[in-house]
Amino acid sequence: MRKKILMPKVVVYRDIIKNIDDIFNLVKISKESKGSSIIPKWENWNHDGFMSTPDIFNLENVKSLKTEQEKKEYLYLNYIYNSYWTILKDYISDWKLVGSWPYVKDWTLNKDNKEQQLQLTNQILLTYSANPNERLAMNYHTDEHQFNLDAKGSHLFITITVYLNDDYDGGELSFLNEESNTLIYYKPKAGDITVFPSFLPFYHGVEALHKNEKYLIRNFITCEYEGSEEWNKNFELHGKDTWEKIEKDRIEKEWNDSKYYRLPVFLDDDEENDLILKAAHGKRILFPLTKKEAKEKFLIRWENEN
Repeated sequence: MRKKILMPKVVVYRDIIKNIDDIFNLVKISKESKGSSIIPKWENWNHDGFMSTPDIFNLENVKSLKTEQEKKEYLYLNYIYNSYWTILKDYISDWKLVGSWPYVKDWTLNKDNKEQQLQLTNQILLTYSANPNERLAMNYHTDEHQFNLDAKGSHLFITITVYLNDDYDGGELSFLNEESNTLIYYKPKAGDITVFPSFLPFYHGVEALHKNEKYLIRNFITCEYEGSEEWNKNFELHGKDTWEKIEKDRIEKEWNDSKYYRLPVFLDDDEENDLILKAAHGKRILFPLTKKEAKEKFLIRWENEN
């Protein structure tokens, strides 16, 4: 196992998944099929992308799988799920005492422990499709929605992503560090696994793809939270049904609020005439570089990697 720190708490793990090409081909075949008992039919996601949400944990009987495709899907997805525990143990050991982590009181994370505060979610299979006319394939955001931080319940805590292929142009993962006013670009290799916090201030985006599709598997660690004092006071004051409706209405209004997103702007951007840029969500962060200069300055590579 090798690892590379892109920025504090943002880590890439390598040499964990040994048969990534086989897994990629299996997932790609599943996307072109009508779905199975392991990988359901893929659905539209993020404008041009697609997604599927397997549930290998609630399968009643593995022996009931009828086709070789289903057996391979279960075998490979279970293998990836089991591969997480090594890197999560390493990641938590390295970073749990660094900086602040919201919600968490107990860092216990064991497989099959349903009572612990931290839980590993089901896998989500995702693709980004090529669209060179986009500014970004995914706007800069945090995975834990900022408009819902005070609520009682399960919150996204750590984001884990396995990258299945790298035969595409563009599509770099990017992080914005507002404190240092820097960007980090990273082009994942097939088999790379990224781990980073799901909450503020870890704004991240995905560069537009110019050729082919980008395939990945995403999981989250969630953290159960008792809710803020104010949230619980309002819950008691209004009652469950009324307070849930108030919160639902508020969230619907705030869902696409630009204050929850960030948008890097470069010297060669034309904010007056670029319709894509004008329509983009997010607080503008100006960089005194062209987009090409920023990529050259902030792109991170592994040692001895072209």
